[in-house]
Amino acid sequence: MTFKSARTIEYNLTSELVTRRRALTAAELPLLCDELRAVIAAGVPLPQGLREAGSFSAGAKSAAAQVVAGLESGKDLDEVLKETGPVLPPAFSGLVAIGVQTGRTEEVLAQLSHTASILHQLRTGLIRGLAYPAIVLSILFTLAIAVLPRLASSIVLVLEQAPKTPWMSRVLWLAERAQTQGQSFLIGIALAVGVLWFLLNLRRRDLTGWSRLAWLPGVGRMILDTELARAATLLQLLVRYSVPLPQALRTVADTCDHQRFRHDFLLLADQTEQGVAWDQNSIRYLPKFFAWMLRTGLQESQLNETLDEAADFYQRRAF
Repeated sequence: MTFKSARTIEYNLTSELVTRRRALTAAELPLLCDELRAVIAAGVPLPQGLREAGSFSAGAKSAAAQVVAGLESGKDLDEVLKETGPVLPPAFSGLVAIGVQTGRTEEVLAQLSHTASILHQLRTGLIRGLAYPAIVLSILFTLAIAVLPRLASSIVLVLEQAPKTPWMSRVLWLAERAQTQGQSFLIGIALAVGVLWFLLNLRRRDLTGWSRLAWLPGVGRMILDTELARAATLLQLLVRYSVPLPQALRTVADTCDHQRFRHDFLLLADQTEQGVAWDQNSIRYLPKFFAWMLRTGLQESQLNETLDEAADFYQRRAF
């Protein structure tokens, strides 16, 4: 067996192992970007620098190891990044490939790190915003489990001394069931809701499931604004580095949690690819203001600046 074929086998095995690992989190991606940029800026050979990269997490270490194996097998960096599977986000791999082709890898990595940090802040802010209603619901549920038997017991004592009419007998029967089986009933409801949530997430492509919480009072707008801020931030980055607009719109669609937003982004991508003007009436789910900003930026050849303003607007409105 030749040295090159041995390297190829090693690369294939490493790729198979790495693709089984989870994708990098929003917090890990900017750290990996910064390490890659530091390696390139220092003039250290990329394989040598990447051997020590990603030590902050197992996922990043695996991604770096896969890139090293690919480079040592004779592949170009952009080709290796495209083969990383689910470990590295497609937007990351595509933009780094563009940076390599244009000789602006350091600049692209710096911008990627900045954008990934913003997206992580959006995600963290959303989690914090959801923490309050989650705590309130947990407290109410706990109180209901603790208080229901005692409340039902008091009601039973009162109803037992009341006149035995048909209506009163039914109420007494319900109170007795609540006294003896109320806790089990509430726990059963909670488990059923959890199982239903899990099954629905299996059938749909939501990345986080946050869009399912949009019905909660005060939470819906925050979730949608966060989604729009994230989409505008990523689309602005892709447009800035000359990714073809149809491809950029499809990349953004693949990152959307809200399936209806995904539908509109894919529709806009198809219309752009076909060379037809964006039809305002065909955009069914994206907010009219967001769609208007996209259309205006495209018509005025200032899409990059418009998307930057849109991202800032929705980020401020979300939090």
